Amino acid sequence: MGKRINYSAINTDGINIDRKEIIEIAKNECSNMSLKGIIIKLKYSKLPWDQASLEGSATTLHRIIHCDKNNPSGDHTGEIKYSELLPIFKEKFLSTKKLTGTQPKEIHFNQEVISETHSDFYIYYYVSFEETIRKYITKFALIGFDIDKVKMEWKTGKIYYFENEKIHKIFELSRIHPKKANPNVLFFSAHFDMQVNFFTIKINNKRKDFRGILPLTYSVTETQSSFPCAGKGILEKTNKADYKSVIFDLFDNTKGIKSSIVNALYLNKYVLNELLFDNPVDFINPQTRLIKEFIGVWEGVYLRPDLAKMHRSSATEKGGLCKFALYIKETCECELHYAEEDLKMHFYNGFVEFPFADKSLMKISLEFLEDAKTYRMYAFLSVGSIGGSEPTYAGVISGWANISKVIYSSTIYMQHVLKIDENTLQADIYTAIKNLNPKRIPKTAANILLGNEELIETLRQLENGYLAMFSNCMPV
Repeated sequence: MGKRINYSAINTDGINIDRKEIIEIAKNECSNMSLKGIIIKLKYSKLPWDQASLEGSATTLHRIIHCDKNNPSGDHTGEIKYSELLPIFKEKFLSTKKLTGTQPKEIHFNQEVISETHSDFYIYYYVSFEETIRKYITKFALIGFDIDKVKMEWKTGKIYYFENEKIHKIFELSRIHPKKANPNVLFFSAHFDMQVNFFTIKINNKRKDFRGILPLTYSVTETQSSFPCAGKGILEKTNKADYKSVIFDLFDNTKGIKSSIVNALYLNKYVLNELLFDNPVDFINPQTRLIKEFIGVWEGVYLRPDLAKMHRSSATEKGGLCKFALYIKETCECELHYAEEDLKMHFYNGFVEFPFADKSLMKISLEFLEDAKTYRMYAFLSVGSIGGSEPTYAGVISGWANISKVIYSSTIYMQHVLKIDENTLQADIYTAIKNLNPKRIPKTAANILLGNEELIETLRQLENGYLAMFSNCMPV
């Protein structure tokens, strides 16, 4: 994003009153943003915000916010008048509540509700479907972890869920220890009344003091009021002394949940390091720096959940696995290919993103529009081996079926099998995809293991790190 502004070094004595107010707004509302970030959010017509002109625009804005030695007390810099720019700053960076002098409601924390004795505090971000507005929105909760003082690892804790700026549910967390230890993940169950949730937290073998942002998956058991569901979330560490102010900011309409978190969980905008782009063309340029070594064909597999409510109910259509070929292009676009049991080929179109601007987390958004039927899938993957061996990724894929309205989640694994460059022919790429024989294989198939032993064994191992559903999808 570039360097942030040192507001303490700005002298506002004797300068234009409108420019002084611009500086105050920037100081109070944009202190965590760079000049480039401010420009992109402003989109002021006389202050070019497109990628090609950002450097020059930043220089212009720098002269406005800092004291212009050539025009210290005038009313403009070049063709930009401060009196015209001030309303834009107010519109983009001040909320209606602040303009009218009405401050946001204070959130009252009951000291007996949120325990101050927790060892670590994390903000838990997740996506929830709101029936009243018929939309998915990103929400947050607070998790307080308590440690086993002998092993110095999380053992118990509480999840504090919010509603209307108040705590309305508290889940009790308990650590689950699988038979086979896995240093990459921690398992927890969370209890509230008759509901039990299961969480898998990806820690990548990091000690608790070195954990910052952690991906997780969850599954929810059926209760009287809701159906079973599964999904993904993100944990973000917050200092124990600051967790209240962090929550204040999350409820503040002018701040809220960071765009990179929203983007990683659910596609609202194309986001990179807090800069928002309205279309893939603008977004692609910074992403391509990361995707170069991932371009090519990937072989992968994900489990097909045995869902009784699927629109096709024959035994051969339930469970099994989908062996797929994923073609990632240099534009960050991708295609996921597979064949039905009748060998008719299908493919999803999609887009690959790195929400946190590094290789640790890959998100793949996919859409299938054949025969006017819409299916959407989102893959949320953590990096595996990289460097000496071909890269691998593993994680969770969540899907939505338009006809049956079923939402499902499953384990997914993929490995890079073909690198391509400017000399690679399109015909060679699709020949490689065909040779991988990507297809849906029902669990009733007699040859389900044939040629897939390595991938299936990988999925079996991933059951200990993601969702425990292998036995539901594969034959006994």
